[in-house]
Amino acid sequence: RDLHSFPTRRSSDLEGNETMHDRFIIFLLSISLLSGCGSNLIKASEAKDVPPDRLIAVPTKSPERNANIVIVRDKVEGWYEILVKLDGKELAKINRGERLQFPLEPGPHIFAISTWSGTTNELETTLKPSETSYYRISVLPSPSIQRSSEVAP
Repeated sequence: RDLHSFPTRRSSDLEGNETMHDRFIIFLLSISLLSGCGSNLIKASEAKDVPPDRLIAVPTKSPERNANIVIVRDKVEGWYEILVKLDGKELAKINRGERLQFPLEPGPHIFAISTWSGTTNELETTLKPSETSYYRISVLPSPSIQRSSEVAP
C-alpha cells in the first residue's frame, strides 16, 4: 500500500484538539491552585497568637468597661503577612491561622488591612462597652476584614 493513500491528519485538525486539551489542563491547574490557596476558616480558639516580634503598637491598657477585640486570619490562604491598622495606626502583622486580641475603648473605630502589594481594605465599626467583637481577615478573592460571628475565644 502506498502511505499517501491513507487519510492523514493535518496540523489544523490537531490544533482544535490540543486547544481543548490545553484548556482542560489549565482549568484543572486553576482549580488545584485555588483549592490550595482557598479560605480555610479557623475559630479564634484554634488560632495562634501573633508573636511579639510582629506586634507594633497593640493597645494593652484595660480601663473598666472596655470592649474586647479578636481578629483572626483564615488558616490557609496567602503566604504573606497582612498589616493590621486601627484608626490609622499600625497594630501588627498577622499571618495565616493567627489571632490578634486586645482591649479597646468603646465607640467608633476604623480597622484597615494592607497587603505587601499595597491593597487596602477598611471596616468602620462601633464598639460597645464590655462587648467582645470578632473580626475575620480573608485574602481571597481580595483582601478584606469583616465582622465575624465567632461566639467564644
